[in-house]
Amino acid sequence: MSEGNKNTAPEQPAENIPKEIIAVDETHIPGAKPVAIDQPQTIHPKLQTDKMEVHHHGHVHEKKKWKEYVFQFLMLFLAVFCGFLAENQREHMVEHQREKKFIKSLVIDLEVDTARLNDILLQRHRRAGMLDSFVTLLNKQDAAAYGRYLYYFNSFATRGAAFRYTPVDGTMQQLKNAGNLRLIRKSAVNDSIKCL
Repeated sequence: MSEGNKNTAPEQPAENIPKEIIAVDETHIPGAKPVAIDQPQTIHPKLQTDKMEVHHHGHVHEKKKWKEYVFQFLMLFLAVFCGFLAENQREHMVEHQREKKFIKSLVIDLEVDTARLNDILLQRHRRAGMLDSFVTLLNKQDAAAYGRYLYYFNSFATRGAAFRYTPVDGTMQQLKNAGNLRLIRKSAVNDSIKCL
């Protein structure tokens, strides 16, 4: 024996190997005879049935009566019609929710615009008062004595960029451009919005 084969067991003939180890296919072990392996027994008694239960489709080979065709047609029609009604109701509900969201967003835009306009009107009122004071000081005989006040009134009253009004119209543009004005059901409200 060579040094590499000292640790391996000598080969046993196929007759000495237990049945469980020998495979049915004799190509794996040369010289081995095929041996049938015992199949395990079923332990569960319900799985052992003498007769198999078979599901039979109802009267496949018999001709249907015309009443059955009418009944099946009516059932199919009713199912499709109910599906249509459910889809229509769901779409109506979704559009109603979208209408509420657009109206809320439009109200928020109007509140922001109103607050901005009130601020601009207040600033313009102050500006008008300062311009009146500026003109009054300029018409005085000793206008040079009021130079500090003239400079202040002039610099504050002539700032025009802070008093420009730009509307918040994101919701309105979305209603017009995407065709969502159709969502608003009340015609009077819809007409008044179109005027904006």
